[in-house]
Amino acid sequence: MNNKVEHFFIGFFCDLSLKTLRAKFLIVNIPIMLITLSSVFLAFAYISYKEALDDLYVHFYLVIKAQEREVADYIAANKKMDLKIVLDHIATDPDVLQIKAYNNSRELIGIAGPIEVNMNNLMIQSEYDISQIE
Repeated sequence: MNNKVEHFFIGFFCDLSLKTLRAKFLIVNIPIMLITLSSVFLAFAYISYKEALDDLYVHFYLVIKAQEREVADYIAANKKMDLKIVLDHIATDPDVLQIKAYNNSRELIGIAGPIEVNMNNLMIQSEYDISQIE
């Protein structure tokens, strides 16, 4: 009986000529199944990537919105030391690599985070324009 089981598995996997119905079925269905599974996996991966990217944009927006009024006040009053403290606090976020503050004439007045940042390796580079709300 053990010999029959062994013969079945050997025959099933090794004795496939293109003339048998089983071989034709497998030749058509295995690539279709592989393509379908790959497509489903890629679709889920893409959807997850887009959702994570959208969540990151929302997170950045909320960080900036939470600090923009205070940062705008320090920029308008030209309080560079207080601005540096606020920027250092924002840069403690693990998703923020570097943050810079410019005045209205586009002069750099504050920076937090590592000085050397390779801009080619950044996933997102965002610039937000904030103004003091009256």
